[in-house]
Amino acid sequence: LPPALAHNQKQRMCQGTCWCVNKYNNRQLNKATNIMECKRIEDAIIEKAGKTCGLTHHATVPLRAGQERFGILNIGSPNKTHFKKNELALLEAVAYQIGT
Repeated sequence: LPPALAHNQKQRMCQGTCWCVNKYNNRQLNKATNIMECKRIEDAIIEKAGKTCGLTHHATVPLRAGQERFGILNIGSPNKTHFKKNELALLEAVAYQIGT
């Protein structure tokens, strides 16, 4: 995590709302998805909470095995705003392995 999100024992990651968790909780996240912007990073930038090291966007992948849901995996890369279809497919395969 960049310093803006890791600060204070990752407090920013453990409180408040975010778009990817909301989609997961509302059962709208069923496959690897490009999240256009990360609300938590966006808030950190607005609040000048620290460095984000070029991280602004991420992909989100649900973790599951069959019908059982475990959570989500977020993957970001500095200065990357979009993941290609083949990258999302690879992330789904990794998430499937984690889930099982």
